[in-house]
Amino acid sequence: MRLRNLITIVLLAVLFSALVNLPAAAQDQAPDQVSFVWFANVGADAPSVDIYFGDSTTPVVSNLGFGSVTQMYVFPANQRDFILREAGSPQSEAALFTGDWGLSPNQSYLILATGLTSKQAFILEPVTLLRQNAQGKAHLRIINTVSGDSGLSVVDNAGTTLGTNLPYLGIADVDLDPGTLSLSVQSTDGGSVASQRADFKADSSYVMLIIGGAEGTPPVSIQIAEVPQETTRVKVVNNADANFDIMLNRNEGQDAFTMNLAPKASSEFIEVPSGAATFILKAAGAGTDGQELAAAPIQLRPSRDVTLTIQGSGSQLELVVTSDVLMEGLVLAGSGQAIEATPSAEATSEATSEATSALTATVGAITATPVGTLVPTTEATRAPTTEPTMEVTVEPTQEGTSEPPTTFVPSS
Repeated sequence: MRLRNLITIVLLAVLFSALVNLPAAAQDQAPDQVSFVWFANVGADAPSVDIYFGDSTTPVVSNLGFGSVTQMYVFPANQRDFILREAGSPQSEAALFTGDWGLSPNQSYLILATGLTSKQAFILEPVTLLRQNAQGKAHLRIINTVSGDSGLSVVDNAGTTLGTNLPYLGIADVDLDPGTLSLSVQSTDGGSVASQRADFKADSSYVMLIIGGAEGTPPVSIQIAEVPQETTRVKVVNNADANFDIMLNRNEGQDAFTMNLAPKASSEFIEVPSGAATFILKAAGAGTDGQELAAAPIQLRPSRDVTLTIQGSGSQLELVVTSDVLMEGLVLAGSGQAIEATPSAEATSEATSEATSALTATVGAITATPVGTLVPTTEATRAPTTEPTMEVTVEPTQEGTSEPPTTFVPSS
């Protein structure tokens, strides 16, 4: 039975990465504009919910209970309805919330469903979390989802205040030294209302959700989740007449990417972190100090297969992007549409290795070798009577299987 006169569902979209528009190359796979979404239910008074997308009659997520965080979903980037219903309720009943808003292309969102009993309001608040060189730190974004008039502060075991007097839906960002920390949530009178120990890794990003009810039902608690680095797959095709080394240059310097690539051959797809990167072409064996023959500075977008091609000769050598498409096998949530292999500029004779699909995917869920998943590092601690429902089910309609790609490991 639908809960009556309970809540307004508020969607808080936490924008994790701001990326530039897609290039014009290789736009023949439709839809080529996608967004990446995680869901969490932090509604203190909310029931477990089912989440629908667009005109689908099957929920993308089923039985999302309080304190639960889903894996990543890939959605077409357009303006479509998100519909939240009480778990198991028929579509003939009124929805808890219907939001008609657009997902920006190549951006990642955490959508929080939070229940309010004291206010009647719909809020959509995007907050950016840019991935950049963390210089050995761990980045933590703190979000207070406890509704009420009093703010909450977060203090670590060294007495350092990480967030001060955060109001409902207030956000604080802080860079931490890697290691294990004990974090305490404190009320305005300085008393601790929740605590949690968690491990933080260098050059990683985390989200800390403060969840619960302002009056203690359910008790205030902490949910900490890691936001893994988005990835892109890259391969190189050699259409020139000599052997070459390809180096990958990021903030940390040059690393070997593909070495001694023979004429008319191609590398495998290699998985690398998404973001700005420069690929540098050098003569085989030239080393990091060798002469640069050509370079390709590009923005690697998440969940895409990028092909670089070596072409020309002598002083006319080029390293250019000849294909930039969604990963083969990626399945879009709410559509059942799998991305098929796209012909790209291959070598003019048989390559040394063939491209392989990166993912095993189901509709609305990445189930193996995920592009990125909010992975809870610790479970919230609360009384047995208010234990969160941690089970989230996804209704699959289609599955593709594949071998995992090679993963790029920077040289030491």
